[in-house]
Amino acid sequence: MTSNQTSVQHPLLSAHNLTRKVATNVLLDNINVQVFAGEVLGIIGPNGAGKSTLLKILAGVTTCDEGQLKLVATPFAACSANNKARTLAYLEQRPHVYWPLVVKQVVALGRLPHTNSTALMNANAIESALAFTGSSKLQDRLFHTLSEGEKMLVNLSRVLATEPQLILADEPTAALDPYHQLLVLELFRKLSRQGLGIILVLHDLQLAARFCDRLLLLHQGKMMSEGSPASVLSTTNLAQSYRINASYDSTLGTVTVLGRL
Repeated sequence: MTSNQTSVQHPLLSAHNLTRKVATNVLLDNINVQVFAGEVLGIIGPNGAGKSTLLKILAGVTTCDEGQLKLVATPFAACSANNKARTLAYLEQRPHVYWPLVVKQVVALGRLPHTNSTALMNANAIESALAFTGSSKLQDRLFHTLSEGEKMLVNLSRVLATEPQLILADEPTAALDPYHQLLVLELFRKLSRQGLGIILVLHDLQLAARFCDRLLLLHQGKMMSEGSPASVLSTTNLAQSYRINASYDSTLGTVTVLGRL
């Protein structure tokens, strides 16, 4: 447990024995997850391991067949939809906007759960969210004219306008150039240092090692390992899960991939 967690009585989100099946296929098998305020939890694993399925269950986008899910110590099913929307924000992989909206209108969508907020409160939250991601200069642009990196920053602004305690993001660095990958993950880490809980699905092991406090490694729908990057990114785990010859340098916090197995 990190120093940021010691004062927290309950995890922001906890899941116990989550199982998800489709016909005879078991997509997730007895998964346990906890995330605390002030930390970044990374969910990693090869293609088909169940990462996005798990994140969608944690976000309430889809349901599990077995298991328990709690949001700030309250059973998920007992939380109102509005309470869930204000507490937990879900950022899907490469989210789309299908209407000709300007950036400020897109970010304003994050205020929908705050039905009792004044116009001034909403305006301040939108302005603050845009400023945090450095997107204020884009606020009058049509969303569909933005680059992929700019779109992700705007969508992160939308999520932040909700003022959640917890953010779940599915591959937020997908299709981004290296600059925007680093920028987006630096913003998530900054948010965690401000007290938010962050859960990220990541494919890039280097980024996972660098920006996550803890990692959860999935393999064929099961938990293979959970803990610090140094413990999870072991040569044995990477060989069994990813079928690669790789090693983790604890001094540099980097993963070196030598080849396939």
